[in-house]
Amino acid sequence: MDGIEIVVNATSYLGSDPEAAERLYLQGTANLLDAAARAGVSRCLQMSTAAVYGSGPHRGIGVLDQSANPESMISRHRSIADQMVLDAGGTVLRPYLVYGPADRWFIPGVVKLFRRLGSQIEHGSARLSLISSVELGRLVAALALAEGPIGGIFHAAAPEPVRLSELVAQIESQIGPLGLSGSVSLPRAQELLGDAGFSRHQVSMIGVDGWLDAAPLWNRSGLPPSSFSLAEPATRAWYRSRIGT
Repeated sequence: MDGIEIVVNATSYLGSDPEAAERLYLQGTANLLDAAARAGVSRCLQMSTAAVYGSGPHRGIGVLDQSANPESMISRHRSIADQMVLDAGGTVLRPYLVYGPADRWFIPGVVKLFRRLGSQIEHGSARLSLISSVELGRLVAALALAEGPIGGIFHAAAPEPVRLSELVAQIESQIGPLGLSGSVSLPRAQELLGDAGFSRHQVSMIGVDGWLDAAPLWNRSGLPPSSFSLAEPATRAWYRSRIGT
């Protein structure tokens, strides 16, 4: 890291091997912070996840309103790594659900889930914090290059939550039909999808309110926010090339 002024740690592991997760999130973060300190790096940003707060409902929570309550092995390791960065004076960004080019998990998972379920969940009433991968990149760059100290935790999301019904409508108009008919309750959806390999937590991530107060990040970045859309050509092309219509 000699000569480096700013570090953005965007590494991640989404597998199920606890040793691999510990190597990346705990030992890897410790190695990075130690090397950064020895090289005199002035700023370190950590890409994390709002999943460290555990299951919702979360309704407009700020970073001071909610303590970490990780429920999965990955989230526990990420929460510990976040604290290591914060203790070193760094900054942690926590998005909830990220869509757009390079997304291999969120929208493809939602499409698979609904095509298997065949129904809407709770009439699509859940409100969710979403952010595009492009917008997230702009926010990271703005924060990395911002003047003056930053530090602390920021929620990375669009200012306004998106209803599940709107998310589903845009998937069907921009990517492909889901074949939905009627609506089922969240417990019923969890029951039906359990046999298809979806965990209760995965279903609740889109079926329960999960939205965050992201105003501090937008205020600090100075960037104008954009609204949720799957209609951007690069976004639509990314998903259509990977999800059967």
